[in-house]
Amino acid sequence: MNDWKERLSERLEKAAAEHGLEVVSLTVHGTDIRIALDREGGIRLEECARVNKHLCRFIDEESLISGPYTIEVSSPGLDRELATEKDFSRVSGKKIKLWLRESQDEKLEITGKVTGVRDGGIVLEYGAGKNNRVEQIFVRLDNINKAKLEIGW
Repeated sequence: MNDWKERLSERLEKAAAEHGLEVVSLTVHGTDIRIALDREGGIRLEECARVNKHLCRFIDEESLISGPYTIEVSSPGLDRELATEKDFSRVSGKKIKLWLRESQDEKLEITGKVTGVRDGGIVLEYGAGKNNRVEQIFVRLDNINKAKLEIGW
């Protein structure tokens, strides 16, 4: 990462922590900067605006970027990908969909409710199946190719 990007990332982490926010992602393409922030219970528009202003002031005062730049600060959205134990803990008790790297119980895709997060993986309660039974499966995080919250509309 370039020096200015590292400095921006450090300032972002510090500013987020000061406001009780989590940096979900920081993406930089040229001078276009996209940031996703979150917190338990969700993030408000005012918080995104506050962090945006703080970072713009920092970039300008430190002359990190010469010329025009764009900063977009937002929520990661309801359909963001889940990857870390913290992500899965946040959606505990909710229904998610997993796409696995390697088959487990003869499945590459599983939809179910997160009932636990432990030992580098998640416990998922899924389906009634043919025998009308709810089953549980432990899936290691490193076997998850992609995971998303199932949004019921």
